[in-house]
Amino acid sequence: MGDIELFARAVTKPVVAITGSNGKSTVTSLVGEMAKEAISMLELVEILVLQH
Repeated sequence: MGDIELFARAVTKPVVAITGSNGKSTVTSLVGEMAKEAISMLELVEILVLQH
């Protein structure tokens, strides 16, 4: 069993895998910004829900 298969069997949370020979740094940065924005949106929803 390879390390990727071992990881895939052990992980319990969603994973974003970025592969390829070109553009990984750019895609990684974009995915990171998208994740930050999603967290900010969830925090805003939580605040709005708690206020009502």
